[in-house]
Amino acid sequence: MTKYLKYVLPAILCLGFLLRLGVIVANGPGPSYLSPASTDEVNYRELARNIIENKTFGSWSEGFFTRSMRAPAYPAVLAFANFALGSPWAALVLNLVLDTANILLVHVLARLLFGQRTAIASAILYSVFAPSFIYLRFSTTEIFAVFLVLCLLISLTKYEKPISASGFSLVIFYTLLIHTRPSFLPVLVVLPAVIFLKLGKSAGRRGKILASILPALLVGIMCIPWTLRNYHVQKTLVPVIVIPAWHTLESTNNDISLSADAAMDFIYAPEREGWSEGRYFDEARTQSWRILKKHHVKIFILGVYRIFKSWCFPGFHRRIFLPKAYFNPIPLPGGITMILPDFEGVVYATILCLLLAIFARGKSSLAPVSRLLREKAWLLLFLFSYIAVHVIAIPFPQYRFIVEPVFSILAVAAVAGLLLGKNEDNGKAQDIRFVHKIALSLPFLMLMPLIIPVRRHSFEYPDVAMPPASYRSLREIQWRNNGFIPGNPTTWLQGRLRYSMHGFEFLEKGPSPAKASEDKSVAKLYVDENSEEQPLGIGDVKLNFKNSKDIPRDGDYIICEGTARTGVFRDIIVDVENWEPLR
Repeated sequence: MTKYLKYVLPAILCLGFLLRLGVIVANGPGPSYLSPASTDEVNYRELARNIIENKTFGSWSEGFFTRSMRAPAYPAVLAFANFALGSPWAALVLNLVLDTANILLVHVLARLLFGQRTAIASAILYSVFAPSFIYLRFSTTEIFAVFLVLCLLISLTKYEKPISASGFSLVIFYTLLIHTRPSFLPVLVVLPAVIFLKLGKSAGRRGKILASILPALLVGIMCIPWTLRNYHVQKTLVPVIVIPAWHTLESTNNDISLSADAAMDFIYAPEREGWSEGRYFDEARTQSWRILKKHHVKIFILGVYRIFKSWCFPGFHRRIFLPKAYFNPIPLPGGITMILPDFEGVVYATILCLLLAIFARGKSSLAPVSRLLREKAWLLLFLFSYIAVHVIAIPFPQYRFIVEPVFSILAVAAVAGLLLGKNEDNGKAQDIRFVHKIALSLPFLMLMPLIIPVRRHSFEYPDVAMPPASYRSLREIQWRNNGFIPGNPTTWLQGRLRYSMHGFEFLEKGPSPAKASEDKSVAKLYVDENSEEQPLGIGDVKLNFKNSKDIPRDGDYIICEGTARTGVFRDIIVDVENWEPLR
């Protein structure tokens, strides 16, 4: 083992680990209700919890219980983290472990592609890469998706023949990637071309065609079980999705800024009362297909525009000269703020280096970059195929982050080529057996919480005589009034409390579901959870507590009284007037 690997790489890993640990400690176990992502966070956490406790892939979310068709890989990994740690910090510990591993994986991939100098520079960059610190704080798919993309590309880099450890790893990681970020499912069509370009002249034409097609076929076959499960549960043919069905319509017909009101009008139309998510998906798919057939050129242009609007950098001709384009502030404990490099700055720095090289040495300086583009055409095809999928899919910024580390490696390699004339190519002998072990063990870890039995807990709720407005009556009022609850009726509810947070207040309107409020607290109540009749409960509501100190603890069973109103997502909010614990 060289001194480089023995000392420098561990130091980079330690730096990245400690900085990430500080960010996690500063933010707490979450979810942060100031972020619109909090809705997804709670849904992923509930899916993971129900995998362990109830052996079902379903959860309550904003008043609806769905046998979810969400991509199942991340909730399964999160379920294992919960199972192994048994702590509300489990999701963040999982992110900490995965993203520290991502630093190592960035190093391995960069070394395989471009050699040691690019590898060490890429690892340093990712260890202090501001976007990873942003998504590190959330119980969402992004960090895990980056982990899978890097493992996939490492396996693909070493792949030469189908019957091999790299071929096995390639199939496993791509399957898990589809079941984490379904946007990679359409990219599967392009995978044979990606592999064919990568193999180059390493095999005969017939052998290359077989080695290119077989992994894609195997991945397609491995997507069948989840497709069958979705059909069995929802009675509709859906391979794998990550967003609610009603967003399908919005993603083809609207701008990038999703309208909560438009989505809720679609959901809460009175004629759709009692619909399953499968029926919503069928309706959205039917309407989307009509729109695509009638306005396909318009939809294509709008989709490309959405990508430029949400994934490119506004005002880049001005921002390229401003420090804020290069660095992003990340808070640490004790009021400390780290100023870390942002992806936008990486792109600008690469462009500036390219311009300076052309100015200093003329067009001949472009030779290393041109060589890079030719030799790594397979990688560029993979990345840009993923981007192209979002002409129809919704290009949220977090979906770009999934491939930002790979683009950053290419940027570092381009700059190294400009400065040094050529990148090293001495990483081909690198041992990647640890990646094969990950591919072998990860599916078993994900299945453990589903297989190992857990004793079901039940709670005996007291009878409540004639509450002014029960949970079920509130839901009936919503269906009669397009999701709204007029008149702020008084309600009594009982159930199990989770996700309590001090210093917040749930809102009826606004860009976020909550706002900061020093003298208030929030929580979610799962109504009648663990009752004999309804082990999964009958619904979920959001609670606002007036007192920021005297509130129940997570996991407590309570009965509460308050006034009901509707939230940003037409979820039920109860402003609690009185509450007491249930024994």
